[in-house]
Amino acid sequence: MCISDSSTVVTITTDLVTLVFFFFFKQKTAYEMLRSLVGSEMCIRDRSAEAIKANQFGSKVPARPSQNQASVLYNAMVAPWNKFAIRAALWYQGEANADEKIAGVDQTQYYASMLQGLIADWREHKGMGDFGFVSMQLPPSVAPGTGYSQQMATGRMEIRLAEALTSAHAGGGTDISGVAVGLDMGGKSAWGYDHPPNKNEMSRRLALQMLHTAYATQTPLWTGPVLVHVLGSGADLELELESATSQAMALKDVRTVNPDGSWNNCTLCCAQAAPFDIWDGDNWTAVTLAKTKVEGSSIRLVGAAGAKAVRYGWRDFVECVVYNGQGLPLGPFEQAVGASRIRNLRPPAATLGPIQSPPMGFNSWNFYHCNIDENTVKAIVDAMASNGMKEAGYEYVNIDDCWQVERNSDGSIQPDPVRFPSGIKALADYAHSKGLKFGVYTARGSRTCQNRPGAYQHELQDAATYCGWGLDYLKNDNCGGSSYPEANTSWSKFQQGFDECYRQTGRYIVKSVEYCKDPSGCGQWIGGVANLWRTTSDVQSTWQSVMSNIHEQNNMSRIAKPGNFNDPDMLQVGNVGLTLTEQYTHMSLWSIAGAPLLAGTDLIHASSDTLAILANKEVTAINQDLGLDGAIQGVIVTATPTAEVWCKKLADGNSVAVVLLNLGDKAANLTADWGSLGLHIDQPATVRDLWHRATLGVATRNFTAHDVPGHGAAFVKITTNAPRVS
Repeated sequence: MCISDSSTVVTITTDLVTLVFFFFFKQKTAYEMLRSLVGSEMCIRDRSAEAIKANQFGSKVPARPSQNQASVLYNAMVAPWNKFAIRAALWYQGEANADEKIAGVDQTQYYASMLQGLIADWREHKGMGDFGFVSMQLPPSVAPGTGYSQQMATGRMEIRLAEALTSAHAGGGTDISGVAVGLDMGGKSAWGYDHPPNKNEMSRRLALQMLHTAYATQTPLWTGPVLVHVLGSGADLELELESATSQAMALKDVRTVNPDGSWNNCTLCCAQAAPFDIWDGDNWTAVTLAKTKVEGSSIRLVGAAGAKAVRYGWRDFVECVVYNGQGLPLGPFEQAVGASRIRNLRPPAATLGPIQSPPMGFNSWNFYHCNIDENTVKAIVDAMASNGMKEAGYEYVNIDDCWQVERNSDGSIQPDPVRFPSGIKALADYAHSKGLKFGVYTARGSRTCQNRPGAYQHELQDAATYCGWGLDYLKNDNCGGSSYPEANTSWSKFQQGFDECYRQTGRYIVKSVEYCKDPSGCGQWIGGVANLWRTTSDVQSTWQSVMSNIHEQNNMSRIAKPGNFNDPDMLQVGNVGLTLTEQYTHMSLWSIAGAPLLAGTDLIHASSDTLAILANKEVTAINQDLGLDGAIQGVIVTATPTAEVWCKKLADGNSVAVVLLNLGDKAANLTADWGSLGLHIDQPATVRDLWHRATLGVATRNFTAHDVPGHGAAFVKITTNAPRVS
């Protein structure tokens, strides 16, 4: 087994417990722990040979001795946990890469590509998708007071920028990743300056990043100030930073205490080595402390408006650092003037008018919960546009809770700058470019279910924001914090704002709310303030939950109509918990009941079985049919303790859709009589099996589905040339 200088933290989860292991691979105990789990020696690697070959710089990866191969660490750090669900990997980067310079190749670009390839390869081989990957940025490798030219030759600054590029950012290729900043964490350990001794503070910063990246926890604050964009402002240059991360922001001298009580402090400090440089097209020039003004959540570089770019922290030992009030530093960056890291200001494009059929699409909650980010969303958009779902009628891609972190000083809602650095509008634009639509989540109280800012007393402002972002769908949840005494106050205010959006842009925004469970109460007016409303508790991926929700849905049938839909919650098709037979039944019932069809599974890696269920056009056509005389929701027409028959009369006037449901555990023959379906008793009718896409022949008086499995359902369309009885 090859031994590495690196250490990492891996969080693994089982059904019963979450464990965090700290691996220091120079320690025998860690090696023995790994051997006990794996039961054998391991060939260590960081990337597969295939990943290196596929990389744009793969041919330039230098050969190394066998004890430090081009591929190291993967089998040591990831393979042992193949039986577990990894939630996050925390990585402390080894210093050797800073010395790996290749002629004719930009070092930042080279190393960023390699590190992103490592992350992608680990996720691919682990088979767990986008688990959080957090790294500790390289700290200084020289002593305070080292000459500037010597600092410039260490490669530290290029590697720090490369590491920053692995974190989520506008146009980036890595998702659910974070970087803990370490440019101020210098010092000398027993191994020299390449091994700073301040491991406790490094671990604290890594842990904060992990809480945010892997668990989407916003408090305690997980990061130092986050750059939004750089703009000219009169004669000056203004650097705007995300306000939640830049509270009590200030320039401070680097003063770091070591565990033994010694110090490794700046020598020139802020007075003589302020951390910003500007580029005029030919040269970099340092900005003096006197011309560096910290003002709230922005930094103003006086007299620098003509600059083409700005950089920060471009030394090995940075003498002066921007900290926020929690002592976390701003990370190094290079940024062109005028470039935006979060905002996208393209005008919205108008889409179609009010909906008539139940919305079909995707919602992130059931599968991703808070573990969602812009690159994952774009991959979901790509999947839906290409896997047959778009052709089957799916069009909305909606992100649920956790996309928002705070309200700015003007009350406007702020997307998470780490997970959504390009902003929400950029995602809406991306979905529109693929012929799809896009939506987000809020809650009517002051806090969402995940304790993010809700909509209370900001409804009209948020409606205008969502209109400006080009959104097509809003889910308004029922959660916590302060709220209006009547739920419809929030819903009515959003309706007012979205009506104005429709008048101005021609874009209709679908409104989903929670809850309405009383057809004689809220059912009498809710259609005026919402398109769909939850009628049930959250659906779980269990047979009992699916059946409970669909039966509650049935009780609300008389208030459903085109444009207004009862909502038994999102689909669990594709998720662990339901058998394949139960998933077909789940989809059959949601379709015949006129429910919104919002997939809640991993569409990026969806199985053929999952897509066969979700993307069956004959099944989704029943869901989208407006129903005879606008009766869009099918209902139970006969029921016994072990079986039910559901029927929806279709808009063509000659057809009915029928689900024959086996509630028992064993296979059974199930029969639907023409009389219960509203058909002439003696009229022959053609029966078509929707799941098998096959015509079964002509039947009279009744139809029997044979050997319907336990918890299974037959889904058929029955068509006659004669008018129905009722």
